[in-house]
Amino acid sequence: TSEDLNKMFKNYGELNNAKKITREIIKNRGKNEIKTTTQLNEIIYPLIPNRISNKILSRVYQAIRIEVNNELEAIRLLLKQTVELLKVGGRISLISYHSLEDRIVKRFFKTGKFQGEIEKDIYGNYSLPYKIIEKLIVPNQTEINKNIRARSAKLRIAERV
Repeated sequence: TSEDLNKMFKNYGELNNAKKITREIIKNRGKNEIKTTTQLNEIIYPLIPNRISNKILSRVYQAIRIEVNNELEAIRLLLKQTVELLKVGGRISLISYHSLEDRIVKRFFKTGKFQGEIEKDIYGNYSLPYKIIEKLIVPNQTEINKNIRARSAKLRIAERV
């Protein structure tokens, strides 16, 4: 539906013009079935400035990929399972490639939850499943020059407590 498309582009692509893109896709989908990325690109190009067209298109396809593959839920499921699978003292290292993934990992490592407040007992004490043992690691310029895809990678390391 139109609402589903808009929500997908807004939440997973972090697009400010999600409504406009959704409207145009719905309009064109009514005329002809959209079967190729070229067709989708032709619908979206007129809506975005040339200087940032690659950035916007990347976000559109990111949103579609995340929705189709259910990627964020897979990350949440993995993180929940690590609490049971890792022994105390075991370490987990996760590489995220965009802000949506990183936000989930960072929040879980810090609070043991995906959203909301840390749960405390009646005395105000709380226990966390992980202790962050390394600060955020990002690639330096040399690494990025060797491997351009590394530019958005963020490595987070935590230890089971």
